[in-house]
Amino acid sequence: METKNWDLDDLLKNEEILWFQRSRALWLKDRDRNTSFFHKKASQRRRRNTIQKNQNEAGQWIVKEEEIEEYMWGYFTKLFTSVSP
Repeated sequence: METKNWDLDDLLKNEEILWFQRSRALWLKDRDRNTSFFHKKASQRRRRNTIQKNQNEAGQWIVKEEEIEEYMWGYFTKLFTSVSP
């Protein structure tokens, strides 16, 4: 009985490997067809992860990239600076 289970496990594992290899081969063959799709998704993600503006403690909006960077640098430096060593 144990031999039959082992054979069934081997067959299932081989079938899984076959489907994985087949999907990989299809992706390699068809990848150029999806280039614009992946480019759009990457561009969308970059836009979503970009900080457009930030509000400081005084309630003023900071919109210039350099000013946002300077504000964030100061904010986190102050936040993570140890008061007592």
